[in-house]
Amino acid sequence: MTGVTKPKTDKQITKWLKDPHSDSAEYKMWGNGIALPCAVFVLSGIVYYSQFRIE
Repeated sequence: MTGVTKPKTDKQITKWLKDPHSDSAEYKMWGNGIALPCAVFVLSGIVYYSQFRIE
């Protein structure tokens, strides 16, 4: 993979601009998300245990 992408065509851009919100994008967003209480719990635990010195 070179990381180079080919430019979008006018037809692709027009189609996206007509309906930029898609179900697949929403499913991807929620699938990759994390609930805030879970994140707070995990990060609080990391902060709590990082305060102890390991000898």
